[in-house]
Amino acid sequence: MLAPVHLSSQCVGHTGPVTAPLFAGPRRSGHDIRAALAEHAPAELDNFERQFQDALKVAAATYDTVPIEAVLDQWWRIAVLRSIILSEEEHDQLRRAETGDFTGLWEQASDGTFRRIE
Repeated sequence: MLAPVHLSSQCVGHTGPVTAPLFAGPRRSGHDIRAALAEHAPAELDNFERQFQDALKVAAATYDTVPIEAVLDQWWRIAVLRSIILSEEEHDQLRRAETGDFTGLWEQASDGTFRRIE
């Protein structure tokens, strides 16, 4: 499994400066997805293992690997999201947003422009 890189770079976009994390998440394989979940989302590991084993049984019986691909597609996305390491500022933003305080975040207007929530 590729480990997350704890670096960031400053970019200037149409919404102003942003911090873009440089992140190398898990590869799309059963082994790497399982390792990422074990490290970052252990509560979800049993569900992945059960669904993956069920898909393997179907594939063994039918010689159709589509069920395996579907499980890998679903769980790779989850593993990538769970592997992202948030900065302390991002954790603060999430905590505030969970209480309904969106101050400092950006929202997109109907005309496509962005504005900072005050």
